[in-house]
Amino acid sequence: MARRYFISGGAGFIGSNYVYRLIRRGENVTVYDNLSRAGAPRNIAWLEETFGKGAFKLIAGDVRNADLLRESAQYADVIVHLAGQVAVTTSVTNPREDFEANALGTFNALEAARLSDKNPIFIYSSTNKVYGSMDDVEIIEEATRWCYKDLIKGCPETPINMCAIMHAFMGCVLLSSVRVVSMALDNLASKTKAGWHG
Repeated sequence: MARRYFISGGAGFIGSNYVYRLIRRGENVTVYDNLSRAGAPRNIAWLEETFGKGAFKLIAGDVRNADLLRESAQYADVIVHLAGQVAVTTSVTNPREDFEANALGTFNALEAARLSDKNPIFIYSSTNKVYGSMDDVEIIEEATRWCYKDLIKGCPETPINMCAIMHAFMGCVLLSSVRVVSMALDNLASKTKAGWHG
């Protein structure tokens, strides 16, 4: 039986590729995205061209809108939170917008899960930057992806710097009432990126 997946940031680079995989697997997918990134409309068009317009539901919404987010995610079995403000320049020039999209947006997504009667699994991602500088870690190329040579199971969840401590804190805020899975996404690269836009 297909699960109902709710993907915030589902029109972004990582989100649209995950949506692609879920649809191929036969899951029921809702994409929730504010469509503010330049590549978002192209990613949605690519998904619609590949699977057809009715293959997933698209909700143009912002994670800062707690009411719309909660209402939109209320029937999800799995909430995958990939939305966020990703531009470093914006984090410097407009830190309030960065904070609201990332911290408040994540809080709103967690609240949507907590308040849902479905008790959904909550999956979120983060950048590898929470682990500090990775300059001394060797990266190797495999057939379909890049991997850390000596970190076969990925990066440890050991807080290395203040960002890591905040990552750990945000991941534990509502653990008592929401099933949370954290993924640190580092240097994602695919050898078949045709059609995918960040």
